[in-house]
Amino acid sequence: MVTLCVQNLCLVIGEDCNLNCLHCLRGKKAKKVMSDQVIEETFNQIKIVHNLNICGGEPTLLIERLQKVIEVIVQKRIIVENISVTINGTIYSKKLINLAKYFVRHSNHRGLKRNNFKIYISLDKYHYFEVQRLGLYKQYCTNLDKYEKSRFFGGYRALDYNLYNEGNARYLNEPKEEFIPHLPIITYAGFKGEEDKENGVCNMGPLVTISTEGIVTEDNVSFENQETIYNYGSIFKDRIDNILIRNGAKIVLPQEFDEENSKILTKILENKK
Repeated sequence: MVTLCVQNLCLVIGEDCNLNCLHCLRGKKAKKVMSDQVIEETFNQIKIVHNLNICGGEPTLLIERLQKVIEVIVQKRIIVENISVTINGTIYSKKLINLAKYFVRHSNHRGLKRNNFKIYISLDKYHYFEVQRLGLYKQYCTNLDKYEKSRFFGGYRALDYNLYNEGNARYLNEPKEEFIPHLPIITYAGFKGEEDKENGVCNMGPLVTISTEGIVTEDNVSFENQETIYNYGSIFKDRIDNILIRNGAKIVLPQEFDEENSKILTKILENKK
């Protein structure tokens, strides 16, 4: 049986948020969350993740879902080298800190590096305006101070590129770019033909995104477009690598993987300039 390995895996664990930022690429919020079944099936397929990015929605509203993800990783003995969670900073969650401690403790038992759970906070003019509008500024500053003092604080994430023409950002009078999908590249250890797709290790990169519904999709787009335009297929109906290949993902030789992976990352960065 093939072992699926992902360079960067993004899980959209829920679509709810306590803010309504003008630039939000996700668009209309919903109470929809990633089910136990989607989480289980994701890690029935994927066995190795270099970087796991937990997305929303606002993750501090979805702690129970994040807890389920980490519990499944531990129970199934999935190798996850790093986890990052990006939050808006308006809620200080002790449960989030405790989950970080639990994951790091588990990782140390597996021989991975310490402190491999990072909490990032979005910080830009749009978040600032929304925090001010809702009267959350004082609590927001207190929360930022608490997170900064945590050993899990990874830093702030600010906008350093034009927005995509997605979600709420469509209505902003700001420079925007049309989103260009970049399907991952895929390689199979010892790949010589179709028969090798069922054995050994399959490596996928640079990014694979799974929606709340278990759809293989794109990251920097609205919830609506994840379910429609960029709906590549359900993890309940096929294996993730097969879904991506069917939608145009390129299979490369193992020795070509790093170079091709870098080319895709370069294109993504160029599109964001």
